[in-house]
Amino acid sequence: MARSRRRAWSSWPLLNLTPQALAEIVHKTEAKVVVAWHELPGLSAFLEALPQQTRSVLVQSATYLPQWKRSSAPQAVAIAGTDEFAAIMQGQSSHSPQVEVAPTDLALVQYTSGTTGKPKGVMLTHRNLVANTLQTRHWMNEAKEGKERFLCVLPFFHIYGLTTSLNLPIALGATLYLKARFELLDALNSIKQHQPTLFAGVPSIYLAIKNYPGVRKFGVDSIKACICGSAPMPLEVQEAFEKLTRGRLVEGYGLTEASPVTHGTPLHGQRKAGSIGVPLPSTEARVVALHDRSQEVAAGEIGELAVRGAQVMSGYWRDPQATAEVLDGEGWLLTGDVAQMDSDGYFQLIARKAEMWLPGGQQSPAFPRDIEEVLYEIPQVREAVVVAIDNQPIAFVSTGKEGIGAAEVIAYCRRRLPDYLTPRQVLFVEEFPRNNIGKVLRRELIELVPPIPVPLQ
Repeated sequence: MARSRRRAWSSWPLLNLTPQALAEIVHKTEAKVVVAWHELPGLSAFLEALPQQTRSVLVQSATYLPQWKRSSAPQAVAIAGTDEFAAIMQGQSSHSPQVEVAPTDLALVQYTSGTTGKPKGVMLTHRNLVANTLQTRHWMNEAKEGKERFLCVLPFFHIYGLTTSLNLPIALGATLYLKARFELLDALNSIKQHQPTLFAGVPSIYLAIKNYPGVRKFGVDSIKACICGSAPMPLEVQEAFEKLTRGRLVEGYGLTEASPVTHGTPLHGQRKAGSIGVPLPSTEARVVALHDRSQEVAAGEIGELAVRGAQVMSGYWRDPQATAEVLDGEGWLLTGDVAQMDSDGYFQLIARKAEMWLPGGQQSPAFPRDIEEVLYEIPQVREAVVVAIDNQPIAFVSTGKEGIGAAEVIAYCRRRLPDYLTPRQVLFVEEFPRNNIGKVLRRELIELVPPIPVPLQ
């Protein structure tokens, strides 16, 4: 047993990128202009790493704060070779420019999160973004135009936040309560004050709200529905959160390459435990053999999820080889996620294909969720993530005030799981490395693992 209290990762706040790595993305995408906050940590290093031809525009946050907050905001210092946003905007026309935009024109190059591999630039068109906004809106068929209130805590620079917390509420004519980031007590106070009706988040957010002492006093029962994406939602968390809010916490699914939403559990229809639901309107989905994309497997069998629809990307930025690996000539996108479909057309997400492993002597693959669901049954476990190294499962666990030992965790798993799924090690962490939306970066957890012990007898 080992307990890690250090941060083994170094990243730029919110982005999980060093200034130099972000500057490399600017270079690859041939960006002409970069807009950044004056107060952004690492700003000088970022500006120094930018290509010489890139224009840098800086924004002072105090300019956009309420009057009573401006005095406490840090004073920006002018930086040579940059322009001030406020100065550029002075004297500009308030009318929208007349620019011809075709549906197939590139709208943005959105980089993937890189939770299991190197981030890729995803080319999304205006058609992709508009289509996915309308698909998601029609999935929420009982949402009322001009009547809903969204609490927006997801970053808009992530595709999940862009679609579900910005484009979707705008399409609904909803009121948006904007937060620069998710901070638990601040979010709870906003719920108490504004009584939002809809809320998009990730499992770690709902887990934090569920575990906050006396959370009911914040009036969380104003929330009619919550959308959960970005990572699988543990059943224990879903059930506990719904008891708190008396609303619906439904799991959806998507990926950057699909703008991102492709599946969702019906808000007021049939719901199946552990399911990501059914394809959104105008979205096709099927499960194909893990090693043969041309072969569709039968209902109930495990394979790789493939999707097709108007929200699917046009390709990866300047990477035709990587594009051909996931996108075929008929528009089918291989998601890289292992899933199965039941006879009713509901899909269950098993794991990332890159996260599965073959336990010794077993013909069928194993997946982190097989073990994580059991770990969440332990009352002291607050959050759990499993990775496999050399085909052996390793559990990372964070606990509440009442701790638990590694031997106790392993003993519980032995009672609930076969030997080949019982964690070989349990490592305790105070916090997990996450990407900009809160998804755990499993590739960084692997760096914390000491040498693997001999297999259990």
